[in-house]
Amino acid sequence: MLTGMIHQSPRFAGKEGFLFSLVLILGILLSGCSRLNVYRIKYNPDKKVYEYPLPGMPPATLRTNSGELVTEENFEQFIAELSHMDFKYPFDDRLELASVPKESDFRLASVYAESVKYIKQEAYSQAYGSLEQLQAVYPRALLYSDLAFLKGYVEEKQGNVEAAKENYRNYLSFSSQKYSERFRDHRYADNKDNGWLKQRAYASEFIADRSPLADSEFLSEITPRYYFTNLQPGFTLSNEGLTEHSRGIFSLSLGTDLSSNLSAGFQYYRLVVWISIQSFQYPGICGK
Repeated sequence: MLTGMIHQSPRFAGKEGFLFSLVLILGILLSGCSRLNVYRIKYNPDKKVYEYPLPGMPPATLRTNSGELVTEENFEQFIAELSHMDFKYPFDDRLELASVPKESDFRLASVYAESVKYIKQEAYSQAYGSLEQLQAVYPRALLYSDLAFLKGYVEEKQGNVEAAKENYRNYLSFSSQKYSERFRDHRYADNKDNGWLKQRAYASEFIADRSPLADSEFLSEITPRYYFTNLQPGFTLSNEGLTEHSRGIFSLSLGTDLSSNLSAGFQYYRLVVWISIQSFQYPGICGK
């Protein structure tokens, strides 16, 4: 998730890291594809998927041409597909680029929250209707949320075993996370993908005709929120921005005013407070 998950790291921290990542993102968007170095592809044993490291950002979960997650089972197929594309990977098509908030984001989160509420109330017909509505409005929710798992869970509770298994298979094949980035302010609600991993384990057990135990994290309710991006006028860091920049953001700017006097500005953004200090070098100091 390129545009929304820029983290600090020892090498690319602070303003320089942000600018570097921004240039990288723009380069990918303009080119449409970026050539992959196959030797940098890494297998994540916890998630059981292949990922590609990105500087100053979380690794990208790789997908095949059909949208499936790259696993040990289809890795050779993925490499063959890459070779036919001259190893140019279409990041903009295979990552959820949801950086610009939209009014529809709030409606999507509302429908998702409604479906979870219905499931907890055991109103399964209403829950399935909400999930179908979510998929119709935002088909990529199949890839970037636990939509398929929830549909499988509803089918299971209604006694539709084969339909449940089909949805659980879709979840294992396509879903890379529990919450869509378009569920604003909930990108990091599933800490370390714990809920996502438990859902995957449950789905695998059910497909194998075992009797897995449900977990309360499966049905964690979310609160739809209107959202502001970082450092907008009148705002500082969003909750997601604070997660990505836990120590805040410090910036230094140098320049001159209209009278050619030197100036320096320092800004530190954290929570809902920002501090701005400016110092000026007056003409007398410069010997003018």
